[in-house]
Amino acid sequence: MVRKVVRERPADKDRFVWVPFNEPDWIWYQDWDALKEKFFGDWKAVVERIRSIDPQARIVGPNEARYNPGRLRDFLTWAKGATCGGGDCLPDIMAWHELSRDSLAGYRGHHEHYRALERELGIGPLPVNIDEYGNRRDMSVPGQLVQWISMFEDTKVDADMAYWTYAGNLDDHAVRTRQANGGWWLLKWYADLTGETVRATPPHPNVPDTVQAVAAVDEPARRGTVLAGGGAQPVRLDVTGLDPALFGRQVDVVVSKTTWTGYEGDALKPPVVAARRTTAPGGKLRVDLPGGDVMAAYRVTIVPSSGPAPAIDAPWTTSIEAESATLASAQAYDQDTTADPQKYATSGKRDVGSMNQPGSAVTFSVTVPRDGRYRLGIHHGTNKVPGRHALFVDGALDRLVQYSATLGWTYRGRTDVEIELTAGTHRLSLRTSADGTTLLPGSDITLDRFDLTEITGPARAAYPADEARLSGGARLTRSGAGPAITLGGGARATFFVAAGQDGYHDLTGGDEERGAGAPAEVMAGPAPERVSRAPPESRASSAG
Repeated sequence: MVRKVVRERPADKDRFVWVPFNEPDWIWYQDWDALKEKFFGDWKAVVERIRSIDPQARIVGPNEARYNPGRLRDFLTWAKGATCGGGDCLPDIMAWHELSRDSLAGYRGHHEHYRALERELGIGPLPVNIDEYGNRRDMSVPGQLVQWISMFEDTKVDADMAYWTYAGNLDDHAVRTRQANGGWWLLKWYADLTGETVRATPPHPNVPDTVQAVAAVDEPARRGTVLAGGGAQPVRLDVTGLDPALFGRQVDVVVSKTTWTGYEGDALKPPVVAARRTTAPGGKLRVDLPGGDVMAAYRVTIVPSSGPAPAIDAPWTTSIEAESATLASAQAYDQDTTADPQKYATSGKRDVGSMNQPGSAVTFSVTVPRDGRYRLGIHHGTNKVPGRHALFVDGALDRLVQYSATLGWTYRGRTDVEIELTAGTHRLSLRTSADGTTLLPGSDITLDRFDLTEITGPARAAYPADEARLSGGARLTRSGAGPAITLGGGARATFFVAAGQDGYHDLTGGDEERGAGAPAEVMAGPAPERVSRAPPESRASSAG
């Protein structure tokens, strides 16, 4: 592979790094006392071979399955004094893995110990890459991912999510073709952070499964951003140090939410769940985040007030856990991802399965505020084959629900169906049979959670100028009319627009020069009369 890269990619071979051993402590060199010298010899042989092909090659290691302070001390002590092809045998980048729930408690201590070890041995400081992190239960779950992000951002290291499932879905964050799930949006928010990070102090910084945060201020853009999540209770953010010279006397505060949509459940633009225009006396501001959703993460943006006051755009929605419904010929199962973080994520840590009888059913009540259309999102696992259920509304068959195949009973997809409901209380039921006697094909399906969301009215979404990624000299400015992006030459402003369905869509944008309206946002909505269409674009971002 080294020869191939040098031969075929000479112009960018410096972008490659080489990891000679993956988890040597777990695979080939477990007995350190007996195999330590063998590992040193093997490391020397491989590093010399790589550097004989590419003298500038960057080497990563030792890349063990966990932080092993004793083994690491031995290795660094040897590598500093040994010779590998004319230089020492130290790696160019230090790497180890953090692959347990305990890492959320221990990682900062591991990093602190490693930096102290470097100082003691007189090496480095080397760049650090935690090149595998997280468990199955963390992937796709915003409230879990934000805990990992905050640790690595605090210590300014690079980190790569573990690859637990299958290829092509960005470690459980891409849904089929060009769609994103709730976890993808958190990673996108993180990738969008610009400026400098500032101190974010959580109540319990080294306690797993608690509220954590990362914050940044972009002075040229006059914008502060906080990403927070990981707790079920309401959260109060106490923000201090808001310089009036930067933020003005009045600020606009916008809180957006992204939550778990399953591994294979798509998520559109995260809704704004709280918004206000307020003052920040003494540079202080209190922001209250809603509770009740341990799997969610929130983005708080604070900018100088301008243009129309910010507004909430979240639709009415409610969620029902399948295990809290009335069950017939079905069984609730525990899926405790705290005890076993290698289980796939499950809402409420319980689900309903064994739906294998003609009378199997899950029935629950919902109370809706208005007459109209509602989207029922069914979180399910179909165990590698497609399946069907019969959906009954108030005792009458409404339709057959067709489920796509998922990887297993606990690898969640989400199937959406639209139903018409009148204001008031209704009983919804998912059954394995439409007639009570004949099982539908593939009906032995696990059910996890039901999300009911109002969709009455045309679907449209606004993408403010603050959400654009700027390049090529593009600048964000603020005036009384709102934020605006100045373009020219090779400048670009890139928006990430999500469409829930194939079809024709109108795209309108404010243009100050042409007088087409406030330059603060891009609006997207359906336009069936249009005769041309650009496909919706979903771009992939990962924490780094």
